[in-house]
Amino acid sequence: MWIATIKSAKFWLNPVALARNLDFSSVELRKIQRMLRENEAMLLEKWYALLKAHPRLKVEHLRAALLYAAALIDLETTVTP
Repeated sequence: MWIATIKSAKFWLNPVALARNLDFSSVELRKIQRMLRENEAMLLEKWYALLKAHPRLKVEHLRAALLYAAALIDLETTVTP
């Protein structure tokens, strides 16, 4: 039997800070936080460019884009008993 779980964490930018965590270990959170800090300027630049280009963009679309980005950096974990 396979059980798939998706870990979830919410971070704020400017400054980078953890807002919510679901199932990430402290080691994983530090790695994610480090990646965010290293790329904070670029992430904020892209975020504001996206909002400027698409002022009517819905939050649901942003969530879908972020989930896709999370999948790209392999934040999804599959657990086997």
